[in-house]
Amino acid sequence: MSATSEEKHIGKSIENMLREIFEKELSGDPEARDLAMKILEEYKSRGRKGVKELLESLVEQYDASLEGA
Repeated sequence: MSATSEEKHIGKSIENMLREIFEKELSGDPEARDLAMKILEEYKSRGRKGVKELLESLVEQYDASLEGA
């Protein structure tokens, strides 16, 4: 297995454990829970590069919303 392939995939048991933690610990903050889940999905499908791009996109959206305010 190549390093790139290893970076992109997490085990199903780890994924399930993280989902349970997010549900429990972030149950009072649905927005934070949804963001955590979105990051997990991005990491699962595209690895670190995908997470980086997702976060950059979210920061750009936030900056644009501030400019429009």
